Amino acid sequence: MSIEITEVRNAKFITPNGDIDMEINHPEYGWIGYTLSIDDTDTEIDNANLKQLAEDSTGGIAALDQNEWEQKLSVLIRMQRNYILKEFVDPIVTNSLRWSELTNTQQQQWTNYRRLLLDITSQSDFPHSVSWPTKPE
Repeated sequence: MSIEITEVRNAKFITPNGDIDMEINHPEYGWIGYTLSIDDTDTEIDNANLKQLAEDSTGGIAALDQNEWEQKLSVLIRMQRNYILKEFVDPIVTNSLRWSELTNTQQQQWTNYRRLLLDITSQSDFPHSVSWPTKPE
């Protein structure tokens, strides 16, 4: 089933490859946020039509200013970092049984890895460039 969208507003490019954040007037939910991605394979909403609506709407498609872009990028990097901590690091460092099975050297490696992940936002070129630490084995 295809959902027909006839109104969009506040369209802004959010990535260099052409992804667009906008609000769509959904027939069931009213005005909601929507990200049009060129990689989206879902055909429930016609993204080509949305892009055309955005280009035709008053003001067209705006570019994110540098501060907005950096803020969105910063949030995405923090989300990725938090996922790594939750899924791979915390199950080891917060589990006393697993932690006690590690050697002192392994414990130090995991402690350092966790600290480096937490300090990603302090890197000199964050959020434009991030050096991800290597996970201990």
